[in-house]
Amino acid sequence: MVAWQSQYPFAPFDNEIDGSVFSWSGAILHGLLGLGTSIDDETNPTASSPLIVNDVSLRAVAWEHTQLAVGLRDIAIRMVDVNSVVAGITFPLSLTESTALNWTDQAAPDIDSDGVRIVVAYTDQNLFRSFDTDVRVTTVAVLPDG
Repeated sequence: MVAWQSQYPFAPFDNEIDGSVFSWSGAILHGLLGLGTSIDDETNPTASSPLIVNDVSLRAVAWEHTQLAVGLRDIAIRMVDVNSVVAGITFPLSLTESTALNWTDQAAPDIDSDGVRIVVAYTDQNLFRSFDTDVRVTTVAVLPDG
């Protein structure tokens, strides 16, 4: 899986996250996928190694999602299966963690998998503590549908 940032060619000319799925040998399994395509700004994507859930090969993609109305960044995560079907919804990492983190600026994501779980590392700047920046790591479990 490869993910990249591109500018939407029409108003509001914001940044989007696109991706493609490749085999280990480099063959294109699926071309252009729109992963983060809201009217907000999506930047700085990163893709994980494969993980297997219920015999389905998945990839995870994380990126910075900037809420234009607020100006704060949140780390967004989206799953893609090996057949290039975008699985589930995009979810903000801050909602899976303590609500105390909602007034922070999360940036610089990196994501990977051990084949079962996903680990996301990112910076977190607390706006109420003199702009103190921390590095955080979160483990995310992927639960199968049903």
